[in-house]
Amino acid sequence: MLDVAPDGGDLLVTIGPVDITEVVRDGTFARRGITLADPVVYPAGAASWADDAPAPPSTYGRSAPLRRPAARAPADQPVQPPPQRGGDVAATAHGYQVYSTCCTNGVGVHFTYDDGGVRLVGTVTLTFSRPDATFHLAIGGGTVTRAELEIGGGFGIKVDFEGGIRDGRNHSRSFPVPVDITFPIGQVLGIPLSFTIGQTLSVTTAFGAKLGTVKGSGEFALAGSLGFGYADGAAGPRISKRVQRRSSLLNSLTGVPVGVMGLVIRHGVRFTVGISAFLFTAGVYFELVTSYGSTLGSALGAPYAQCRGVGIGVRAVFGVGYRILEPVVRVLNTFLSLLTPHRAAAIGPIPAQAGPRWSTTVHDAEEVVPDVAVCGRPPR
Repeated sequence: MLDVAPDGGDLLVTIGPVDITEVVRDGTFARRGITLADPVVYPAGAASWADDAPAPPSTYGRSAPLRRPAARAPADQPVQPPPQRGGDVAATAHGYQVYSTCCTNGVGVHFTYDDGGVRLVGTVTLTFSRPDATFHLAIGGGTVTRAELEIGGGFGIKVDFEGGIRDGRNHSRSFPVPVDITFPIGQVLGIPLSFTIGQTLSVTTAFGAKLGTVKGSGEFALAGSLGFGYADGAAGPRISKRVQRRSSLLNSLTGVPVGVMGLVIRHGVRFTVGISAFLFTAGVYFELVTSYGSTLGSALGAPYAQCRGVGIGVRAVFGVGYRILEPVVRVLNTFLSLLTPHRAAAIGPIPAQAGPRWSTTVHDAEEVVPDVAVCGRPPR
C-alpha cells in the first residue's frame, strides 16, 4: 500500500507490487512432478501497451499501401479476451501478428510483420517433450532461505525465418508476447499457486541495401533439464547441458542479397512458480533467452565467395522475486509521478523486477564461411 487519502466518505488507496516475502513471512512450498499439460491461456488481446506509433505504409507484398484503421471511439475499446484451455492463441503486439504455442512439442511463437518496407516471417521454439517441474521454496522471517526449480523434458532450440526489404528502413522491436500460459498447482498454505510460462520476442534487422531477402532455419539439442538451486546465500544453475546440432542454420542461409543482409532474433521463455496475475508474477523463476544472429553477404562482387555467418547465444537468468511487464511499468510510473501522496512520502518509480537474481551463459558459438577477415562477424 503506497498511500491512503480521504475521498468524500470513502478512502482512496494507492497500491503497488509486493514481493512474495511480503505476502509470506514464514513457510515452505514444495511440489514434485508437476505435469505441464492442459494449460489455461490468458491472452491480453489488443492491449494498449502493445501499440506502436504508425510506420510509413508499405507496398511490399501488397498491391496497394496498407490503410490504417481509424482510431477507436472510447465505447469501441477492446476488452481482454477470456481465458481458454489449450496452449495456442493469436495476438498482436507492436505491429506484429504473433501466434503463441504450447505445449505438445515445446513452447514458441510464430510471428509476421509487413510494414514500412520490411517484411518478416518466422518461428522460434524452445522444444521439449513431456515436461514436468519440481520446486522448493522456503521462507523464514521474510527472507528466502532456500529456492529450487527444475524443469525436465529434454530441451532444444529451433528457428526458421524469412526477411526482406524493399525501399524500407531497418527495423527493431522488442516486446513481451501478450499471452500467459498457466498450469494451476492448487493452494499451498492457503495461497493459490501456479506454474506460468511467459515469452518475449526481439527482432532487429541490419539490412545493408534497400532491396534484398534472406532466409534460414536451424535446430539444436540443448539440455536434458533446466533449473537452479539457492541455499545458504549461494546460487547456481542446474542445467544438464548437451548441445548438439540437428540441422545447420549456417548451411540453410539463402536469399537474394543486393547488400549485406543481417538479422538478429531473440526469444525468451520464462518459467515461474508462484503467484500470477497476468501482467504481474512473483515467485521462483528460470528464464532462457536464445539469440540467433545471421548475416548473408552481398551476391554482387564478392571477392572470394558469398559470406555467411551465424552466431547463437543462450543465456539463463534465474532467481526469486516479482516481475511486471516493462511497458506496463512505464505506464504505472507515469501515473504515479502525477500523484501527490496524502500521508506517505513521495512515491518513487516502481522497478520492473525485484529480488535476488543470477545469470549464466549456457551456450555461445559463432561460425563464418569463408573464414576470412573481409567476412567479419555475425550480428549478436
